[in-house]
Amino acid sequence: MANEITVGMTLTVNNPNLQNTWQPGSAIRADQAAAAQSGIGQNVSGTSWATVTLGATVGWTFIRNLSTTMTVELGTGSGTNLFAFHRLLPGEAFIGRLAGTTLVGRCTTTSAAQIAGVVLAA
Repeated sequence: MANEITVGMTLTVNNPNLQNTWQPGSAIRADQAAAAQSGIGQNVSGTSWATVTLGATVGWTFIRNLSTTMTVELGTGSGTNLFAFHRLLPGEAFIGRLAGTTLVGRCTTTSAAQIAGVVLAA
């Protein structure tokens, strides 16, 4: 079988001075060689980077910031060379294909936030 994973995206702005919609044309389709997924559910606490547990699966990822007040950053890197590649405001989500198994998270304040999601092998 092919194209077992389907990702649809739309970005729309509707401001009095700016209206536009961006779409990749059609849904993005990806093969899933092995039927595997890993759940994500953990706290990220404080401004120090903490490893986000992905399980053994790497591929298409959906992560939501479940906090109603805290901002979460997702990052990658190794050792002390960690950097943010995505910022999730309260309630926001990230969807994309991860290129590696190292994912870290942190809050932008000293508080904690819960993140949840899924990684699909691809």
